[in-house]
Amino acid sequence: VALENLPDNEDFLMKYTVINIADDRVVFETNLIRAGQCVVWVPGEELEPGTYQFQILQSPYYQSGEDEFIPLTAGTTDVCYEITE
Repeated sequence: VALENLPDNEDFLMKYTVINIADDRVVFETNLIRAGQCVVWVPGEELEPGTYQFQILQSPYYQSGEDEFIPLTAGTTDVCYEITE
């Protein structure tokens, strides 16, 4: 699964949080991703075979200082993912 911050988003950074809907557990979370960069997550490396319903929270942040980040309005996407052996 490619979790990216598109190159056009040069004014902000992106963070992804993947939640297993069945137990409301965070199964993966990225650090802040700069524009034009991508983090690849391979669910089969961390989870047992099965069918999962994930909610992917996409959270943009604006950098207002060297170490200061302001969260912007986040969005979510629900996906079904099947892991086979």
